[in-house]
Amino acid sequence: MIKKIFFSFVFCCLAAGLYQVLPVQAAGSSLYFSPSASTQSVGAKFTVAVKINTNSQAINASDGSISFNKNLLKVVSVSKNASLLDFWIEEPAFSNNAGSINFAGGVPRPGYEGNGGTIFSIVFQPIAAGEAEVTFVSGSVLAGVNGTNVLTAMGGANFSISPAIVTPEAVKKEAEVAAAVKDGSSLLMPAVSSETNPDQDIWYRDRKVKFSWVLNPGIEGVSVAFDKNPNSDPGNESDGLFDSKEYVADSDGVWYFHIKFKDSKNWGTTANYQVKIDMTPPEPFEAWSKQEDPNDWPTIFFKTMDKLSGLVRYFVVVNSLKSEPYIISADKDSLKLSDLEAGMHKIMVRAVDEAGNETYTTSEVEIRPILEPKVENYSQELSAEDKFFVSGTSLPEATVKIFIKKDGEEKVANYSVNSDKGGTWSFVSGNNFSFGRYIFWTEAVNFNGLVSRPSTALSFLVTPPIFARIGSLVINYFTVVASLLFVIVLIIFLAVLTAKILRKRLKKETYEIEEVLEKHLEILKSALANEAATLLRISKDKAPLAGRQAVSLKTATKGDLSKEIISFKDRLDEKIDETGRKIMKEIKDVEKILK
Repeated sequence: MIKKIFFSFVFCCLAAGLYQVLPVQAAGSSLYFSPSASTQSVGAKFTVAVKINTNSQAINASDGSISFNKNLLKVVSVSKNASLLDFWIEEPAFSNNAGSINFAGGVPRPGYEGNGGTIFSIVFQPIAAGEAEVTFVSGSVLAGVNGTNVLTAMGGANFSISPAIVTPEAVKKEAEVAAAVKDGSSLLMPAVSSETNPDQDIWYRDRKVKFSWVLNPGIEGVSVAFDKNPNSDPGNESDGLFDSKEYVADSDGVWYFHIKFKDSKNWGTTANYQVKIDMTPPEPFEAWSKQEDPNDWPTIFFKTMDKLSGLVRYFVVVNSLKSEPYIISADKDSLKLSDLEAGMHKIMVRAVDEAGNETYTTSEVEIRPILEPKVENYSQELSAEDKFFVSGTSLPEATVKIFIKKDGEEKVANYSVNSDKGGTWSFVSGNNFSFGRYIFWTEAVNFNGLVSRPSTALSFLVTPPIFARIGSLVINYFTVVASLLFVIVLIIFLAVLTAKILRKRLKKETYEIEEVLEKHLEILKSALANEAATLLRISKDKAPLAGRQAVSLKTATKGDLSKEIISFKDRLDEKIDETGRKIMKEIKDVEKILK
């Protein structure tokens, strides 16, 4: 089974629109083997293809688990050449010990639709006689529309393995061998297989080929040839005794490997093996676009051919190689685009032939937008209880999308209405809007999915009711007044607090000034008394004043000098006392204020 992660991946891709949506048909899909029955002999390799019928519906993925009788068959190789699946979550892998083969793969949009599509091929080699069954143990096929499993049938195959030749063709061959025995030629015809080209009907993109065969008992010589003639005889000259041979074709086309054996007497019948080689890509081509209807998507046209293996399909990639391609069958030569934005887009078209060779071309296509809607009336101002209204004109029967977002916010609300046959449209919101300014614009989408450019952005205002606005105004004034009062009270409080602190400090300072003044006045008076005593002592000794006395004292007598000194001291003491009283009075006045 396809791994769960693969199913999740495919389903997410479908949900994201990476796969083209196609209608679901009632009939389901089936997996089967081709051929479903044949008779084979031990040692003779044969090819079985795993195929699918989709019954007219597109599929995107398939998986399965195959069982075969490991006692009768072994798998030599599996090949994905010419597979309808383009990517693999589990490439075809086999186990001869378990007798099983598993695979899981997918195909991009628009998927695969058809009958007889090859998923991969198996080269078996019988190892014992008996009835060998090959069956599907499990499987699934995913529909392109929704990823559901649409598998309704799984076919089986049965192969008769015998050491004897039992088919009508083999009976004829046996008769030929009997005749050859009579002629003395080899008893057995070579059974040829190829690791590089296991299916003779499939084209391969490699000129290096390898063939192998089983050397039957009694074989003494092998003669081989490789050319483009289907009926060549390699000749009756032995090239040696070997069981494999490699060649490199010098050109494309259908080649043939020829081989025959020689026993001790004669040469046997020639066996031929067809090889199809194509390493030449499809012829160069161009792609161009055309848009006949301005209201419809443009179409991409392309066409080429391949002379050898033939075209299988086209891959169309839009813009990026990382995007999933559109897959177009070889019998078609155009693709109508869809789901693209307006503007220029790069297109790459790849043509792939049966062998896997490809040729590509690039082009550009312009997606023109349709006419954008016109807004004629709308609510420019509304209250919270009102509905927003907008109307206008557009293309007839188009979808008009209205986008609304609140100014300053990222979230965008999206609404849709349809225009009538005359192109008129209108819209009334189903929900209320909160207070604020809103921006809106419109776009149109026509019935084909083409989108217009956005219209010019307009705005409308949602306001509260009148009583709510008055109440809000009162509240706002109250808030302002309360804030101012708070600031004033705060300033007064800080001023009082500051004054209180300053007052306390000033009171302390006045006390200190008073103490300092009283102390220094006493010191000053004491100094004056000392100076006066000194002067009196000098005057009594009638000693010169040595320039320390005033000029008026130089001519004074002894008695006059003593009186004058005493009188000067008394007057100075009186002035000092008077000054001290005045200063102390001012200090006391300050102390009274600070109390």
